[in-house]
Amino acid sequence: MTDCLPLFTRSKLPWLRLPEGATVFETAYKIDDVRPAASKERLRRKSASDS
Repeated sequence: MTDCLPLFTRSKLPWLRLPEGATVFETAYKIDDVRPAASKERLRRKSASDS
């Protein structure tokens, strides 16, 4: 798993191994806290063009 943010890891099964050093969340997270600025800008432009 690369370029992903595993969440709800508090309830993951013990046999599921997450990458060492990965950013993980026991529960949900606020997307604005973790999404890179460039990604937010792409989403903003895409949303504007869809309107």
